[in-house]
Amino acid sequence: MANDLNLFVLWANGRHKETEIINDINRHFEILQSFEITWTPKLSTTSVTFYPQSVPLLRQETAQRRQKEKTLRHRKLSGHLRQ
Repeated sequence: MANDLNLFVLWANGRHKETEIINDINRHFEILQSFEITWTPKLSTTSVTFYPQSVPLLRQETAQRRQKEKTLRHRKLSGHLRQ
């Protein structure tokens, strides 16, 4: 394990525990470098980079979101037609 490189990602929702998390990582690993990265809102492509197993879930969430948007557009259109 001495030659292994590992990557740890601390997402925004974990920032309130940042010090505790970094201390825990330091107990088990040597931190060689740390970066703060701001990502675009396009989380689906970003998360797939680190979590390829999430692709089916992301597809399902995207389909559900599109269906919801379509339903809302339909309701708005129907509301305009009734007036």
